[in-house]
Amino acid sequence: MLVSTGSNGSPEASGLIAGFSSNIYKRGQENPFDKDHSDTDSDQEAASGENSELIRQLKIQVEDAGKAESIAANTLLKYTNLGFKQKKLIAQGKTISGEKHSEQRENQLDEEWKAQRGKLDILRQKLREARLGTSGRDRKHSIDESDSSTSSRDRKHSIDKPGPSTPSRDRKHSIDEPGPSTSGRDRKHSIVRHHSDTDSDQGITSGKNSELIRRLEREVEDAENAEAIASSNLFKYTNLGVQQKGLIAQGKAISGEKHSKQRQDQLKKEWEDVERRLNLLRQKLQEARLGTPSRDRKHSIDKPDPSTPSRDRKHSIDDPGSRTSSRDRKHSIVRHHSDTDSDQKTAPGKNSELIRRLEKELEDAEKARVIAHNSYYEYRNFGFEQKRLIAHGKVISGEKHSKQRQDQLDKELEAAKKRLNFLKQKLQQARLGTPSRDRKHSIVRHHSDTDSDQGTTSGENRELIRRLEREVEDADTARVAACDSYYGYVFGKSMKMMESQGEMTSEQKLDPNVEQELKGRCEDARRIKNLKMKQLEKAMLGTSGRDRKHSIVDPGSRTSSRSRKHSIDKPDPSTPNRDRKHSIDKPDPNTFGRSRKHSIDKPDPSTSKQGRKHSIVRHHSDTDSDQGIAPAKKHRPTHQLDINLENAERARAAACNSYYEYKATRLEQKKLKSNGQKISGKKYSSRTEHELKEKCRKASKAKHYMIRQLEGTNGNTPSRSRKHSVVRHHSDTDSDQETLSRKKYRKLVRKLKRKIKEYKRRRKDACKKYRKHQFFVSKQWSRLAKGKSVSKSFYSLKSEEKWKRRCERQGRRVEYLEQKLRELMAF
Repeated sequence: MLVSTGSNGSPEASGLIAGFSSNIYKRGQENPFDKDHSDTDSDQEAASGENSELIRQLKIQVEDAGKAESIAANTLLKYTNLGFKQKKLIAQGKTISGEKHSEQRENQLDEEWKAQRGKLDILRQKLREARLGTSGRDRKHSIDESDSSTSSRDRKHSIDKPGPSTPSRDRKHSIDEPGPSTSGRDRKHSIVRHHSDTDSDQGITSGKNSELIRRLEREVEDAENAEAIASSNLFKYTNLGVQQKGLIAQGKAISGEKHSKQRQDQLKKEWEDVERRLNLLRQKLQEARLGTPSRDRKHSIDKPDPSTPSRDRKHSIDDPGSRTSSRDRKHSIVRHHSDTDSDQKTAPGKNSELIRRLEKELEDAEKARVIAHNSYYEYRNFGFEQKRLIAHGKVISGEKHSKQRQDQLDKELEAAKKRLNFLKQKLQQARLGTPSRDRKHSIVRHHSDTDSDQGTTSGENRELIRRLEREVEDADTARVAACDSYYGYVFGKSMKMMESQGEMTSEQKLDPNVEQELKGRCEDARRIKNLKMKQLEKAMLGTSGRDRKHSIVDPGSRTSSRSRKHSIDKPDPSTPNRDRKHSIDKPDPNTFGRSRKHSIDKPDPSTSKQGRKHSIVRHHSDTDSDQGIAPAKKHRPTHQLDINLENAERARAAACNSYYEYKATRLEQKKLKSNGQKISGKKYSSRTEHELKEKCRKASKAKHYMIRQLEGTNGNTPSRSRKHSVVRHHSDTDSDQETLSRKKYRKLVRKLKRKIKEYKRRRKDACKKYRKHQFFVSKQWSRLAKGKSVSKSFYSLKSEEKWKRRCERQGRRVEYLEQKLRELMAF
């Protein structure tokens, strides 16, 4: 605060006194009450400055101690690993070069690490106490007001209590709204009292927030200690397992507790749970600390300018009219804000409850996903281990690996991932829903009549989008199952080739028919999923386009929305039907947006009124009919085709599964016959196999026909009706504007088909070379694992990546050209 000496020798404030401008007060009239507060504020600023300096120093010390602790921990870990490596070399009978491991050195490093950790904990405790001391001092200063020559009771009566003869209305006006005749001191008292209530509310809120921060800091500290204990237990038990393996390799006996894989997994799970809880608490603490400045910023924005009187500020913002009395203005403003505030309070409350519930569900879904992920990959590794043992000719003891169990775990993992992504999306929408809901309420109050019509259409479209999202999820699940079956078949046959050491029987070779069928299933499922995704994108784009249309159609002219609606939708009953329709369809030249449309669609002036009317109505007939149809009715044929496609897929799956099972029976009977065993049950018949194969082929053709029919109706309008709509739309200009001749159309179709055929051939060659490379690499690894020599090395990472990229690139080109061909044929 800048202090200068006036002509009378008394100090006067030449800057800001207690946060207000000096032009409010008269010269030499300083209040002792404000002087007392200025001294208290200066003491607070000094104490806060010292404490903030202490906090900065402690933060630097904590950072240095953390770095020293991490260095000590890394040194101890490296030295412990050195001991394990040296023990392993001793067990193998090899010599040790360099520094030898010593138990005394390891204990010394362990003590150094513990000392650094203890120092870090002490500094963190000091920093926490310093932060808590700041908030406590601030609360103490805000509560304990220092006394001056005038008591607080007298000051309260001088500010808050007017004369007994003053009416209640005038008394409120004299305190809250100082008039121009009020002196500077009275204005100051009214402003100070207005801000004292705000500051008390801020102090209570800040106190609650600081209490939450202290509680979260204690929980974070407890969680850090628990995490350190859990990680230490896991580290020690892992080291115990490594030591026992070294003793077993040396042929020595193990004394004491034996290492268990289940116990190690349990300790690892406990450590992961504690670490996840610690991260959650740290995030909550960060959000609580960030909540304080945002609340303070909100209060600083809501606080009016101190240099302007409160009466002038209120009238300059909320004044509805100069002739209205102050009482009426106040009631109208209170009524206007009460409804808005009540809506804003209920909506965020419900939304925050929804957000908390979704966060809890998201945490449970994350745990379920981790469990499913670990189960699937452990079981898959278990299967790889058993296959390796079988390849070495060893006996498998215990549970045997099952492909059905692995597929079931894979489906559970995919379902957990989908649920997790779905909950994340819902949580994000709920968090973004609060501001959009507030904006929606403000728009709905302004456009009440228009939004009633928009709400029904938007609700129907949302129902369509939800249905399409479910269909996309089902299609993606079917795609994953089909493609996994195909890849599993190829991989299983490759593993059998590795086990047979290159001597393959007929049943171990890849069946091209089965491979082609599984590959076709995968591609069909992928095509169906892409089709559903396009339908969903079109539905979403239709929603945004409708919203944009409504936002453009809402005019900003002088006429209200209700009067505009009545002037358009309700013509004069005395007007004939023909003229009434023309008056509705004809745009108003006084409106900016409509005049633009009128200038574009208006025909030649020489045309008669009747012809002009028919040209306008014919131009908008197709568009209005399409917009008038509800989305559910519009997409009804596509939905029926989807049901037919699902039925065809089930029929095809049943027929083809019967064929593949009968074919497997033939292979089994052939194997039993070659081993000299008797065949029990019905014997194999080639005629039955041929009949089942024909049924499978016909069912596949029926399914492909349904897919093509569904792709043809993707535009929701048959080609014939689309052609007629184009002809109706361009009835006057058909001779001048030919769209595309048949000759050019057929030429373009033939060109696309030739390109698709060529790129399919390239994709087949590239993918064949890639699979061949993979097969020879796996065969080479199998021979090396058995200790056999390899005459020629087939493994090359660059060539494998090259053929893989080439296969994927040709496949993308084929899909792109097929999509272009479908669009051209639909047009």
